[in-house]
Amino acid sequence: MLTATALLVHRSVRRPPSVGRRVAYLLAVAITVAVFGLQHALEPVAVLVPFILLFLSVFLASWVGGRGPGFVAIALAAALADYELLPPAHGWSLSARDFLLVGLFGAVSSIVNLLCDSLRRALDESREHLNELRAVLDAVPAMVLVAHDASGRRVEVNRPGCPLLELEPGTTLPMDADGPSAAWRLVRKGGEDASGRLPPLAAAAGVALSDCETDVVFADGRVRHLLGNAVPLHDLHGAPRGSVSAFLDVTELQRARLALADEARRKDEFLALLSHELRNPLAAIRHAVQLQGRAPPRSDAVQRARAILDRQSLHLARMVDDLPDVARISQGRVRLSRRPLDLDLLVTQTAQDYQARFDEAGVALRVVHGEGVWVRGDPTRLAQIVGNLLHNAVKFTPRGGSVTATVARDAAGRACLAVADTGAGVDPEFLPHVFDVFAQADTGLARTAGGLGLGLALVRTMAQMHGGAAEVHSDGRGLGARFVVRLPCVEPEPEPAPSATAAPAGEAAQPRRILLVEDNADTAEALRAVLEVEGHRVERAASGPEGLAAMRRFRPDLVLCDIGLPGMDGYSVARAVRGDPELRTTRLVALTGYAGADDAVLAREAGFHGHPGKPANLEALLALLPAGADARVSRPAP
Repeated sequence: MLTATALLVHRSVRRPPSVGRRVAYLLAVAITVAVFGLQHALEPVAVLVPFILLFLSVFLASWVGGRGPGFVAIALAAALADYELLPPAHGWSLSARDFLLVGLFGAVSSIVNLLCDSLRRALDESREHLNELRAVLDAVPAMVLVAHDASGRRVEVNRPGCPLLELEPGTTLPMDADGPSAAWRLVRKGGEDASGRLPPLAAAAGVALSDCETDVVFADGRVRHLLGNAVPLHDLHGAPRGSVSAFLDVTELQRARLALADEARRKDEFLALLSHELRNPLAAIRHAVQLQGRAPPRSDAVQRARAILDRQSLHLARMVDDLPDVARISQGRVRLSRRPLDLDLLVTQTAQDYQARFDEAGVALRVVHGEGVWVRGDPTRLAQIVGNLLHNAVKFTPRGGSVTATVARDAAGRACLAVADTGAGVDPEFLPHVFDVFAQADTGLARTAGGLGLGLALVRTMAQMHGGAAEVHSDGRGLGARFVVRLPCVEPEPEPAPSATAAPAGEAAQPRRILLVEDNADTAEALRAVLEVEGHRVERAASGPEGLAAMRRFRPDLVLCDIGLPGMDGYSVARAVRGDPELRTTRLVALTGYAGADDAVLAREAGFHGHPGKPANLEALLALLPAGADARVSRPAP
């Protein structure tokens, strides 16, 4: 195809003459006169063959200027020969013999002129053709090797291939039994082959290869992956005389393919792990429900079942919440609400929240305080960093062990939070992967530690979002681990005074009318029972149209509406409420399993006031109740 392209270009673009038209004719005259002078200088030898040197003038004139100047040289040479060389000297000869000689000279000279011009044109076209082919080879974004002999002792590399092999442009290298180069070698399909089986040499022996995977291995261990074809070159008799090989550098594609394969493997492992981790709390919840159904209502067994339900439901909620957090944070879709924070106070409060978990596990928790360590950050996300580190520490520390959380400034003046444990430790080969998403050091069938391998990934990402970094240190398995988060320090700032217009505590606990729009009966009845225990009046609607009718009849202070309703979804319900003058001031809250950041935006655009995800914390739901005497800004009288 390259040859056809070069020929097409050659036929459409003619090569300009090497000299000007007038100059060519003047050169033809000058060459003829010069050769005629040489004829005189060689007398009397040249007289014996008077036209021999004049043929040289025709050849040179034709070669330099083409057939036109060649014919001028023929005419001038014939005239000079007739006038000077043929008797009588210095006069014109009119004999038949002389006419025959001059005519024969003209005929032979014309043939020489035409042959010489054709040869010159053919050589010029061949040179242009060769230059075009070289330009095509240099323009191809691939390495092309041209073996000029069957033994591979002279292999030419095109310009794009020279940087790949770290060669100077125009380098010709041997690829025979002694090897291609001391700086690199070719390796084919995972093993080093004999030189006769390398693609350029195999093709030079007459074997065409396609989709051949070949590696270039450098002396320092670097590897470039190549993919290409090799075809033989044949002489006029059909025998192999060399080869042409073209290779693409697919190193980055190979790395991407391996990375995708590794990512797919890790996702498959994660799905299997997720199934395992969900089954454990679900099994405990199921057993606790069965225990409650069989044990006396006020017995210790029922109390234990309630504690199991509480712990396992929180464990499930934590795992479900971690999944969208990883996606949002990794894609940069989390907005931080930063303000100056006392890091020591935040760590102390978070440690108090986790104290019960440590007491239950039989692990001692100690906080080493550092005064005046302030950072600028999002309190929720920083508390999540501390909580994930404490959760990881207690998970991998056996009963009787200890965990120490230390707040201080490091030598560079940065805020330093260190959580050290006396637990299982980390193998040296796993240390670089501790903060990877879905990374798990405990991959045995027992899976005693549990978890999805998301907590530490969140720690590193959120620390980086705050301008800091996370690191881990461990001397090995069974020797404990120390996780360190470093953040930029800021100057302390006083906390703002509480607003004088804040609603009095407990006012939100006044009995309210609440409407549940939920198609799942079990979910609705469970939430309804909890809200009624808190003293609220609750009604339920199972679909969007039922919910709209109930709003007009029940006039609720708060509507908790599911999004994934059959037929008319929650977004449509919210838009219908906002478009109805009678209902537009109703307070709407989306209570849904669609708990991603994009879902929250859609809910807000549809007209919802809040968007807690399922399962919702009871305190969070109660905080959404209207705090004033009425839930509406202006509500028509019923």
